[in-house]
Amino acid sequence: MSNPGLDFAWHGGLSESTRSEIKEVANLAIRRDLPRRRLLPTLGSGPADGALACSAETYDKTVRVVEIGGERSRELCGGTHVAHSAQIRSLALTGDSSVGAGQRRIEAITGIEAFRYLARERDLVGQLAAQLKARPEELPDRVATLLSRMKPLTDDAQRAHAFLLLTELALTIAALAAVD
Repeated sequence: MSNPGLDFAWHGGLSESTRSEIKEVANLAIRRDLPRRRLLPTLGSGPADGALACSAETYDKTVRVVEIGGERSRELCGGTHVAHSAQIRSLALTGDSSVGAGQRRIEAITGIEAFRYLARERDLVGQLAAQLKARPEELPDRVATLLSRMKPLTDDAQRAHAFLLLTELALTIAALAAVD
């Protein structure tokens, strides 16, 4: 499978709960084995209405519209090249970014590459859990604790560095004054 990207209207970044909901909805649609339907309407006619289109692209009068599971997933052109959603197998989100004012893009991988990606993430979580001597579900709290413990140490190190610089400056000034 390819690495799909999806542009959509959204203001601000995606929260973790929104990302989780996107993954859940997408993978549920994949498991439901929804049929794909291809339409060839003209722009401005009913079936093309509500289809996702890129504003930077121009389209012929007749466009290809692809639906999976009805109007919930409808795109102009490109779209998907599967007959049923289960052929996608799995979807893993790999990132999201801003593509303009009020527009976001989510990137994903599908198929066996999605399984491999998730396996690598699981391995990384396992390695981190072992290094931090914590269960995977404890990692966020463990990292937060470590970061909160580091902050005073970082502040102390910055104060010590500033003190050393001031001491060095004072010694240099004293040495210059002694020369005169």
